[in-house]
Amino acid sequence: MLEKKEYSSLHCIDGDTDACEDLLNYSGGTYICDAITETADSNVHIYNNDLWETAPSISDYIEEAIEEGLVDTSKVDLMKIFMAGEYQYYTQLLYDNLETIVYNYAVDCLNKKYPDIEIDEDELKAKLEGIDNNDTFDKIEEAVEELIEEMKEATEEEEEDNNNE
Repeated sequence: MLEKKEYSSLHCIDGDTDACEDLLNYSGGTYICDAITETADSNVHIYNNDLWETAPSISDYIEEAIEEGLVDTSKVDLMKIFMAGEYQYYTQLLYDNLETIVYNYAVDCLNKKYPDIEIDEDELKAKLEGIDNNDTFDKIEEAVEELIEEMKEATEEEEEDNNNE
C-alpha cells in the first residue's frame, strides 16, 4: 500500500494544507482547475474576526488580489479585500501542491480499489506525468487503471513464460 505525500504549507494560515486534502473529495469529470477555485473559495474565512487575524500574515496575497482586480476598490470594504487575499492565498497553495494532490488522489484510488496490489511509486509517478489543472479527475483514475492493467499483463506474461520453461 502506497502512502500519501505531505503537502507544502505557505506558512501564513494555520491548517492551510487541509485545503489540499479537500481536493481529494472531487472525482469524475470535474476539471481540476474548477475544483481548485471552488476549494480556494470554500476555505476563505467568513467571519470578520478570522479575517482580521489572518490579514497581517497574508498581506502580499491581499496586494496581489487587488493588483489582479479581484476586488472592487472603488468602494473600500476591508472584509472583501481580506477575503480576496485569502482566496488568492489558497489558490496559490493549491497550485503549488498540484503534483502532490494528483499523486495523493491516485494513491487514494489505488488503496481503495486495489488494497492488496503492490505498486511501485516511481511507476505511478511516471503514469501521472503530464496531468495538470486542465485535466479532469477522470484522467487520474484512468492512469491508475492503465497502470493496473499493465501490471496484470506483465504478471500474466511472466506466468506464461514460467509455464513454458
